[in-house]
Amino acid sequence: MSTPEQAERCPASGVCDMVGMTRAMIADPEMPKKAMEGRLDDIRTCVGASEGRIGRLRQGKAITCVQNPLIGREGGALP
Repeated sequence: MSTPEQAERCPASGVCDMVGMTRAMIADPEMPKKAMEGRLDDIRTCVGASEGRIGRLRQGKAITCVQNPLIGREGGALP
C-alpha cells in the first residue's frame, strides 16, 4: 500500500483484514497524521524505487529513500 486511500479501500472491500505500509512510512513517517488531518496533498508518496533499503540494511548501513532524504540520518550520521 502506498496511499491512505488504498489502505482504507482494501479492508473496507473485504479483500484483507489489515494492511502494511512500511515503504509508505519510510517515505513519509508523518503520513498517518497528515491523512487524519485531511492533508493528503502534503503526503510524500512512495514511488517504489527500491533503492537504498534491503541491500544497505544487509550491509549494516542506514537505509535511504529517494522521497525522504532524512531517513537514515535521524541520529545525525551520514548513510
